[in-house]
Amino acid sequence: MSRDPHEILRNEILFAVAQDGRVLEYAPHTLRNDREVVLVAVANTGYALKHASEALRNDRDFVLMVVATDGCALKYVSETLRNDHDVALTAVSHTAYALTYASDNLRNDRIIVAAAVTQNGYALTYASDQLRNDPGVVLTAVAQNGYSLACASAALRNDPKVVLTAVAQNGHALTYASDQLRNNRDFALVAVAQNGNALGSTSETLRTDREVVIAAVSNNGYALRWARSVSRNDRNVVLVAVGQNGHALAFASETLGNDRAVVLTAVSTDGCALRCTSEPLRYDHGVVRVAVNQNREALNFVPRGLRAQYMRAGTVQTRLLFKYMEVPFILPDEVVVSHIVPNCHQR
Repeated sequence: MSRDPHEILRNEILFAVAQDGRVLEYAPHTLRNDREVVLVAVANTGYALKHASEALRNDRDFVLMVVATDGCALKYVSETLRNDHDVALTAVSHTAYALTYASDNLRNDRIIVAAAVTQNGYALTYASDQLRNDPGVVLTAVAQNGYSLACASAALRNDPKVVLTAVAQNGHALTYASDQLRNNRDFALVAVAQNGNALGSTSETLRTDREVVIAAVSNNGYALRWARSVSRNDRNVVLVAVGQNGHALAFASETLGNDRAVVLTAVSTDGCALRCTSEPLRYDHGVVRVAVNQNREALNFVPRGLRAQYMRAGTVQTRLLFKYMEVPFILPDEVVVSHIVPNCHQR
């Protein structure tokens, strides 16, 4: 008994859309109107709903199932259903950015927008102007994603509670605060404690504030790059910075970049900070020994003519010795005795 050609085609399409939902575009209209086929397709990609029949894209129960699987499929439902409260709420609860496909009316709906920003604060971008000026909605958004402060109204970017919540979640959110709050010492301290690099978002005045700068480099030594020259020349500030990240030495003043104690602190944190030191200190045996013991790759920054003698700064494999030597090279006797001879095998 021969099989039904339609059933054969349907099974083939079901298999195909399960692999790539976009294949639905090439299915016959009858199958693009088949609930099971379309559901399998949108489970693979919400984009497939674009090729479903008009009847299915306007079927409320069916669309609710689809947007619960992929919120962004809201883009392809009928205009009527993009203005349906339950459909939009289901979509944004799954995918916050689906808010961009909701009707203008629903992007001004507090319940729907609150659901979206709870899922991803940056969805505040797609809310109405009215709701981007709503303290409750904006607080929910910045608590989830501090960067969403950028989408808030000017009035709320000057609201202490909103801004404090934002910078506590992401210090860089200070960038979007009003000039008045960016120049507020207390807000700056909260921001740099969360992310040291938020120092770059503070006012010029605060980049010279010792307490603010120390708080920043304690979190991330590299934040020293945002400090003003007076702080880069402050020994205590620089010691804290290089203690957190040895490579912060690159941003210290020339004077402190040549300070042996500062350099020793840097290379003990990360031996490769040796690359940031002055030439004389790269010839300093004590500095190089600490650097190489901390990180063998620091040998890359030891003057080539001196590399062999510093190989004894720690346990060395013969292959590493040759990796960092010039060609041709002469090995010191103690290196040959300690590292070459033990690795030579008699036949």
